[in-house]
Order: sequence, then C-alpha cells, then structure tokens
Amino acid sequence: MVAYSFLTGNYAFRKKGTGIAAPTAPAIIQPGTATIASLLREAGYNTAVVGKWHLGLGGPSGPDWNGELNPGPLEIGFDTCFLLPTTNDRVPQVFVEDHHVKNLDPDDPLWVGKKNPSIDQPTGVSARDTLKMDWSHGHNQTIHNGISRIGFYTGGHAARFRDEDLADTWVKQSKKFIKEDRPKGQPFFLFFAAHECHVPRIVHERFQGLSQLGPRGDAILELDWCVGELTQTLADEGLTNDTLIVFCSDNGPVLDDGYKDQAIEKNGSHHPAGPYSGGKYS
Repeated sequence: MVAYSFLTGNYAFRKKGTGIAAPTAPAIIQPGTATIASLLREAGYNTAVVGKWHLGLGGPSGPDWNGELNPGPLEIGFDTCFLLPTTNDRVPQVFVEDHHVKNLDPDDPLWVGKKNPSIDQPTGVSARDTLKMDWSHGHNQTIHNGISRIGFYTGGHAARFRDEDLADTWVKQSKKFIKEDRPKGQPFFLFFAAHECHVPRIVHERFQGLSQLGPRGDAILELDWCVGELTQTLADEGLTNDTLIVFCSDNGPVLDDGYKDQAIEKNGSHHPAGPYSGGKYS
C-alpha cells in the first residue's frame, strides 16, 4: 500500500494489517505515528490531504459514519482533509471532510456493512441488467450511480456523489487550499491522491470517448488534466519555483480489475509496465 509507505516511510509489507482495507476498517496509521505530514507540520507547514484515502478511519470498532470519524488524517499530521474514505469500487460513495461525512442528513443515517441488509436491495447480481458498467469479477454488491461495488450500504443519500464529478471536486478543493485556505506566505504540503486510473473508470462527460482507448484511456487523460490544473494553480500563485512536486503510482499496471471497461480490448500492443514483469497483484 503505497499511501502507507509514502506517509510513514515504512514498507507496508513489513507492517501487519496494512493490506487492502475493508470499508469498515479502523485507522491503519495510529495517532503518534510519525508521518511526512506530521514532520512538515512541526516545521511550520500547513498540511492537507485531498482524494482517495483507503487507510481506514476511526477506532478499533471502525468508522462511526454518523458521528465523528476519529482518528483519521487530522490525528497523524494533516490540518485538513477532503476524502473518499476507501476506493471508489468500495462503498460508501461519500466525502469525508475533516472528521465528518460531508452533507450527511441526520434523518437519513449512513449504514455500511459486509452483508446485504435486505433481500429487496438490488445488487450487481440481482439487477445486473440495469448497470451502466458491467462487472467482470467481484464488484457485484451495492449499486450506486449504475455501478455495483464491493460491500453494502444504505442511507446517506444527500451525501452521495456522482463518480463523474470526483476529479473536478478534488481539483476544486485542492485549488481552494492552495489559494485561499492556507495562511498567505506559509509553506504547505498537499497530498493529492487521485482516483485515476483505479476502477471503476467513470470519468467526467467531457473526457468520455476522448482518448478513443476506452474508459482506461479516458481516465489517463483526466489524470493529466488534474496535474495540469494543479501545476497551473502553482504558476498563477507564483509558487512554481518554490514547490517540489512528487508524482508516483500506487502499484504496477492492471487492465481488467473487476469491470468490463474494454481495458484489455483497447490496449492493443501497448505494454503498460514497459520492460518490467510486475503488475498490481504480482
């Protein structure tokens, strides 16, 4: 798990419990752990994380979705956060801002679990013909936005987002942090954890079909746009020459990762790993 390794400086495979976190997983990085964010904050930096988290939230019993999500990023060195709590192929499709689910209606509480709470709730198996992107393996439980996911959830309808809006929302939040939220003149650390090219590859409408290489190709273009927007913001603020940008991937490439999105069919003779033999699950 590259996020764990990047933030803590420790290889994830050397730490028990750092595998693929379930939607109900507690915080993997515990308060008191030194992270790049905590070290920079101690040095006077304003720190933020925006994007895909997937490092668990809450105490030993896991996230309290309808209460305070603590511990989390704010307990390991970040001043603020705006997160997708897991990965977007896992439930729930909500944003977490600092310690709470954003826009959550208390009269429509959010429930997240490992078993379908009702036989009447459609899944990717029972309502497969309604999906706008079919699954190839595994991703066939709760349906949101026409896409079935891993895990089950109910409620929280006002807090749910559209997959197509993820990149725009995170870029907007990141720009706001750089331009408005941090004290002027204070150095900053922004951990922008993009969703692309993770599944499901559902990009904004303006990128759909643009690459002519299917959803995976479109997601690469959307990621390129995200990077361009952030680097342009740095330029607009006169910060380019004073900013160190680190761009890294979280694993080797994978084409079919649970959805029928033509990633293999549209790949042609391209070798995503270049000369290397590894991939996401190697």
